Amino acid sequence: MRFSLQHIAMLLLSVIVVQSAAACPVCYADPDSQTSNALSYAVVALLGVTGTVLGGFVGLFVYLRNRAKKMTLNGTVDFPSIN
Repeated sequence: MRFSLQHIAMLLLSVIVVQSAAACPVCYADPDSQTSNALSYAVVALLGVTGTVLGGFVGLFVYLRNRAKKMTLNGTVDFPSIN
């Protein structure tokens, strides 16, 4: 494989750029600072919200699957009465 001067220049440029873009300033800071702790709590909160929404979708599809099974076995669906 032939390497041209352009390939070598791009390789060197990518190595230089990657080192300067390795992490954000928060990651370089003190791990016990308030900013780092707040960022950790924000990540946990976002994961919790995402997990809750995805769990709701799974619950909906399980409910619909069980309802379809019940409908095919009985021929009818029992709707809950509102009294």
